[in-house]
Amino acid sequence: MKALVLTSMAAAAVACIALTSNAEQAVQAKPLPAMTFEYTPGDFLPVEFGETNWQDTKTYGLAKAETGTEWVRVDDDAILIEQASGEILYVAYDLEARRTVS
Repeated sequence: MKALVLTSMAAAAVACIALTSNAEQAVQAKPLPAMTFEYTPGDFLPVEFGETNWQDTKTYGLAKAETGTEWVRVDDDAILIEQASGEILYVAYDLEARRTVS
């Protein structure tokens, strides 16, 4: 009788683990919503964002960064910032639309 009870308890525990695993997988399977950001001159770009000192400006019809400034590429946008403070000076949205064919 003890063996039957232990076997039943073990089976119930396995079933609970299986249910929990399926529920966790269902939660993990849902894609996260896309995050979008709007950048405005005068705002400050967090240092963690983008590819700093991005040099491929000519391909997109953008001027070379002047001394004390740099272009930062964030997703499909290019943001000109002041290096010392991170203040946004100019935003070029949708780089793919700006791409020049050479």
